[in-house]
Amino acid sequence: MVLIGFSQAGLEKFAGLGHWSDPDMLEIGNGGMTADQYRTQMSLWAMLAAPLLAGNDLSKMDETTKSILMNKEVIAVDQDDLGIQGSRIGPPQFWVKTLSGGAKAVALFNYVTDDEAEPFTLMLKDLRFSGPVHARDLWAHKDLGVLHGSYTVTVPQGGVVMLRMWK
Repeated sequence: MVLIGFSQAGLEKFAGLGHWSDPDMLEIGNGGMTADQYRTQMSLWAMLAAPLLAGNDLSKMDETTKSILMNKEVIAVDQDDLGIQGSRIGPPQFWVKTLSGGAKAVALFNYVTDDEAEPFTLMLKDLRFSGPVHARDLWAHKDLGVLHGSYTVTVPQGGVVMLRMWK
Protein backbone atom coordinates (compact mmCIF):
# COMPACT_ATOMS: atom_id res chain seq x y z
CA MET A 1 0.00 0.00 0.00
CA VAL A 2 2.78 2.42 0.93
CA LEU A 3 4.77 1.69 -2.23
CA ILE A 4 1.75 2.04 -4.51
CA GLY A 5 0.29 5.14 -2.85
CA PHE A 6 3.42 7.18 -2.23
CA SER A 7 4.78 6.37 -5.70
CA GLN A 8 2.04 8.68 -7.04
CA ALA A 9 4.09 11.70 -5.85
CA GLY A 10 5.07 13.82 -8.83
CA LEU A 11 2.24 12.55 -11.03
CA GLU A 12 -0.23 15.25 -10.01
CA LYS A 13 0.34 17.17 -13.26
CA PHE A 14 -1.28 14.25 -15.13
CA ALA A 15 -4.34 13.98 -12.86
CA GLY A 16 -7.52 16.03 -12.87
CA LEU A 17 -11.13 16.13 -13.88
CA GLY A 18 -11.80 13.12 -16.10
CA HIS A 19 -8.35 11.52 -15.71
CA TRP A 20 -7.64 10.39 -12.16
CA SER A 21 -4.70 8.58 -10.65
CA ASP A 22 -5.73 5.00 -9.88
CA PRO A 23 -3.53 3.40 -7.23
CA ASP A 24 -5.93 0.38 -7.10
CA MET A 25 -8.56 -0.78 -4.61
CA LEU A 26 -8.63 0.08 -0.94
CA GLU A 27 -7.54 -2.82 1.27
CA ILE A 28 -9.32 -1.46 4.35
CA GLY A 29 -10.93 -4.30 6.30
CA ASN A 30 -9.10 -7.16 4.57
CA GLY A 31 -6.76 -7.85 7.48
CA GLY A 32 -3.01 -7.58 7.63
CA MET A 33 -2.86 -3.89 8.55
CA THR A 34 -3.62 -1.89 11.67
CA ALA A 35 -6.44 0.65 11.91
CA ASP A 36 -3.80 3.41 11.70
CA GLN A 37 -2.44 1.88 8.50
CA TYR A 38 -5.96 1.65 7.06
CA ARG A 39 -6.53 5.35 7.88
CA THR A 40 -3.22 6.05 6.12
CA GLN A 41 -4.44 4.33 2.96
CA MET A 42 -7.82 6.08 3.01
CA SER A 43 -6.14 9.46 3.59
CA LEU A 44 -3.57 8.96 0.86
CA TRP A 45 -6.17 7.85 -1.69
CA ALA A 46 -8.29 10.91 -0.76
CA MET A 47 -5.29 13.22 -1.19
CA LEU A 48 -4.72 11.64 -4.60
CA ALA A 49 -8.36 12.23 -5.62
CA ALA A 50 -8.28 8.53 -6.50
CA PRO A 51 -11.34 6.34 -7.02
CA LEU A 52 -12.39 4.95 -3.62
CA LEU A 53 -13.12 1.33 -4.49
CA ALA A 54 -13.61 -0.85 -1.42
CA GLY A 55 -11.83 -4.16 -1.91
CA ASN A 56 -13.24 -5.82 1.21
CA ASP A 57 -16.37 -7.88 1.86
CA LEU A 58 -18.92 -5.16 2.61
CA SER A 59 -21.27 -7.63 4.31
CA LYS A 60 -18.66 -8.39 7.00
CA MET A 61 -17.36 -4.94 8.00
CA ASP A 62 -16.62 -4.24 11.65
CA GLU A 63 -17.23 -0.80 13.17
CA THR A 64 -13.62 0.32 12.68
CA THR A 65 -13.72 -0.55 8.99
CA LYS A 66 -17.05 1.24 8.58
CA SER A 67 -15.75 4.34 10.37
CA ILE A 68 -12.77 4.53 8.03
CA LEU A 69 -14.54 3.82 4.74
CA MET A 70 -17.52 6.03 5.60
CA ASN A 71 -15.68 9.08 6.99
CA LYS A 72 -17.62 11.83 5.19
CA GLU A 73 -14.96 14.47 5.86
CA VAL A 74 -12.19 12.41 4.26
CA ILE A 75 -14.45 11.39 1.37
CA ALA A 76 -15.20 15.10 0.80
CA VAL A 77 -11.45 15.72 0.33
CA ASP A 78 -11.31 12.96 -2.28
CA GLN A 79 -14.45 14.20 -4.03
CA ASP A 80 -13.71 17.94 -3.92
CA ASP A 81 -15.15 19.85 -6.88
CA LEU A 82 -11.76 21.12 -8.06
CA GLY A 83 -10.56 17.58 -8.74
CA ILE A 84 -6.96 18.45 -7.90
CA GLN A 85 -4.57 15.70 -6.85
CA GLY A 86 -2.55 16.50 -3.76
CA SER A 87 1.21 16.64 -3.80
CA ARG A 88 4.05 15.91 -1.44
CA ILE A 89 5.54 19.11 -0.08
CA GLY A 90 8.56 17.57 1.57
CA PRO A 91 10.03 15.08 3.90
CA PRO A 92 8.80 13.62 6.01
CA GLN A 93 5.66 12.71 4.11
CA PHE A 94 3.69 15.98 4.25
CA TRP A 95 1.06 16.23 1.54
CA VAL A 96 -1.21 19.14 0.61
CA LYS A 97 -4.27 19.32 -1.64
CA THR A 98 -6.00 22.52 -2.73
CA LEU A 99 -9.75 22.39 -2.12
CA SER A 100 -12.61 24.52 -3.38
CA GLY A 101 -13.33 27.70 -1.45
CA GLY A 102 -9.65 28.36 -0.73
CA ALA A 103 -9.28 25.54 1.82
CA LYS A 104 -6.49 22.98 1.82
CA ALA A 105 -6.30 19.40 2.99
CA VAL A 106 -3.07 18.43 4.69
CA ALA A 107 -1.94 14.91 5.50
CA LEU A 108 1.00 14.15 7.76
CA PHE A 109 2.06 10.53 7.27
CA ASN A 110 4.36 8.53 9.57
CA TYR A 111 5.24 5.33 7.78
CA VAL A 112 8.82 4.86 9.01
CA THR A 113 9.79 1.31 9.91
CA ASP A 114 10.44 1.77 13.64
CA ASP A 115 7.70 1.46 16.26
CA GLU A 116 7.69 5.10 17.30
CA ALA A 117 5.03 7.74 17.12
CA GLU A 118 6.68 10.90 15.80
CA PRO A 119 6.01 14.56 16.55
CA PHE A 120 5.69 16.51 13.30
CA THR A 121 5.67 20.29 12.99
CA LEU A 122 3.87 21.80 10.04
CA MET A 123 4.82 25.37 9.14
CA LEU A 124 1.83 27.28 7.79
CA LYS A 125 4.07 29.29 5.44
CA ASP A 126 4.96 25.99 3.70
CA LEU A 127 1.26 25.75 2.78
CA ARG A 128 1.35 29.33 1.48
CA PHE A 129 -0.93 30.56 4.23
CA SER A 130 -0.16 33.98 5.65
CA GLY A 131 -1.59 34.82 9.02
CA PRO A 132 -3.76 32.61 11.19
CA VAL A 133 -5.81 29.72 9.79
CA HIS A 134 -8.67 27.59 11.04
CA ALA A 135 -8.04 23.85 11.23
CA ARG A 136 -10.04 20.68 11.70
CA ASP A 137 -8.74 17.14 12.34
CA LEU A 138 -10.69 14.94 9.91
CA TRP A 139 -10.11 11.63 11.72
CA ALA A 140 -10.78 12.95 15.22
CA HIS A 141 -13.74 15.01 13.91
CA LYS A 142 -12.42 17.85 16.04
CA ASP A 143 -12.00 21.55 15.41
CA LEU A 144 -8.49 22.65 16.37
CA GLY A 145 -9.33 26.34 16.47
CA VAL A 146 -7.15 29.01 14.95
CA LEU A 147 -3.49 28.16 14.29
CA HIS A 148 -0.69 30.73 14.21
CA GLY A 149 2.59 30.04 12.42
CA SER A 150 2.85 26.29 12.96
CA TYR A 151 1.12 23.18 14.21
CA THR A 152 2.82 20.31 16.02
CA VAL A 153 1.14 16.94 16.41
CA THR A 154 2.27 13.40 17.24
CA VAL A 155 1.49 10.99 14.42
CA PRO A 156 1.29 7.28 15.32
CA GLN A 157 3.70 4.89 13.63
CA GLY A 158 2.09 3.74 10.38
CA GLY A 159 -0.55 6.42 10.85
CA VAL A 160 -1.70 9.78 9.63
CA VAL A 161 -3.09 13.06 10.85
CA MET A 162 -5.34 14.64 8.23
CA LEU A 163 -6.42 18.25 8.47
CA ARG A 164 -8.68 20.66 6.64
CA MET A 165 -7.34 24.22 6.86
CA TRP A 166 -8.88 27.50 5.76
CA LYS A 167 -8.62 31.27 6.28
